[in-house]
Amino acid sequence: FGGFGGGFLSDVLGLLFNLAIFYALYRGGRYLWNKYHASNQPTNKVQDYQPIDITPPQAINYPNQSSLGTDYDSKRTADYYRSL
Repeated sequence: FGGFGGGFLSDVLGLLFNLAIFYALYRGGRYLWNKYHASNQPTNKVQDYQPIDITPPQAINYPNQSSLGTDYDSKRTADYYRSL
């Protein structure tokens, strides 16, 4: 293409039309490839679905902690979490 007369604009429009044609051919090729090649693949992708457990975690009960937090001992807390 590119025969819109002469000059710079005809070259630019010719290039754009060529790109549009190549893009249409590319998309058509991909469509045909997916249509015939993907027919061998399973179409139901939901069958592999595994439910995810979304139950909230249990509340953390800190050992021997008063409402003011004055009896906190780091060693006892570390031992408590190691024993879980």
